[in-house]
This record gives sequence, C-alpha cells and structure tokens, in this order.
Amino acid sequence: MRKFFVLLLVVLVALSAIAPVAAQADAVVAAVEEYQSEIPPYGTISAEDLGTLLIEQEVILLDVREVAEYEEGHIDGAFNVPIRELAKNLDLLPDLDAEIYVICAGGARAMLATASLHTLGYDNAITLAGGMGAWTGESFPVTTEAYIPEPAAAPDVIDAEVLAAVDEYLSTLPEGYDLIRADALNVELVENPNI
Repeated sequence: MRKFFVLLLVVLVALSAIAPVAAQADAVVAAVEEYQSEIPPYGTISAEDLGTLLIEQEVILLDVREVAEYEEGHIDGAFNVPIRELAKNLDLLPDLDAEIYVICAGGARAMLATASLHTLGYDNAITLAGGMGAWTGESFPVTTEAYIPEPAAAPDVIDAEVLAAVDEYLSTLPEGYDLIRADALNVELVENPNI
C-alpha cells in the first residue's frame, strides 16, 4: 500500500507540471484526473516477467532512453523514441489498446513516459521496473542492432490540447533527468556538503 501512495505522489508531482496552472485547459485537467482515478495497481512489470513474456509472445517494447544509451545496448525488438520526443512520435506506436512495455535505464523516465501515455489514452502502457539495469542484472541478452517500426497514423482520438500539454511537459524535461536513490544521495551529500 505504501508503494501505491509513493507512486501516486510521484505521478501527481510529475503530472502537475504538465503545463502552468493558469494555462491548463479543462481538457488537460480532465485527462489527468481521469488517469489519476484509474491508476493501475503499480503499472510495472519485472525484468523476469518481461523475459518470460518475450518467450511466450511478441510484445511492443518502447525504449525512451537517449539515442546514445539505446545504441550501447537494448532489449531485442525495442525501438527508441527518446522521452523528450515521445509526444511527437505517436505514429510509431500501435493503437491505444495495445500493451506497450516502456523501458529506460532505471525506471524513472519510463514511469514518466508511461504516465504520459496513459494521459493520452494508451491505457495498457507498462513500465519495466528497474529498467535496463534490472534487465541486465538478470543477465538477459541485449543487442545493438536497431529496430525501427513502420510508422502509421497517430490515433486521431487524442485531444489536441492534452497532446500539446504532454508534449510541452516531456520536451522540457532537463537533460540528464533521472532519479537518485536515497542512499546514493546521502553519500553524495556527506561527501559534497556544499552542493
């Protein structure tokens, strides 16, 4: 239950920055409120479960890391759309009902991308818990061969105002954005108290 509240708090903070409060239109607020009212239990999948799923069926793997990170190694079959460019590349995603497994280095960017996709109506977007770190930690294989999906038309049912707000939010994330573990932060603060 504590994990749910922590996840809810993170999502609320992330989504509250979608657009300045004064500029938030009713459509944006309604989309965020709808998503928040239907937040799935955790919206994540473990590396082990994803590995099993990949053996059983074809899945859609969206890697939201930067291009250089993706080129260093990714899950076979994953295509790359850096998080800041996600809202501009919805034509690379399947329909709104498809299960989309979202991947990043450690889970933070994937969580933001998953929340954004849910806000846009992709209700089956799921974050790989722990990201590529969890994947390689299980000694699962990676590849450097790029996978590029065939573009299609982005769903026309996505509200233009909501899409614009999500795009503004994602495209303005700071370079190098990521979360830091509390224990690593404590060490950093002890070693560098003036930061």
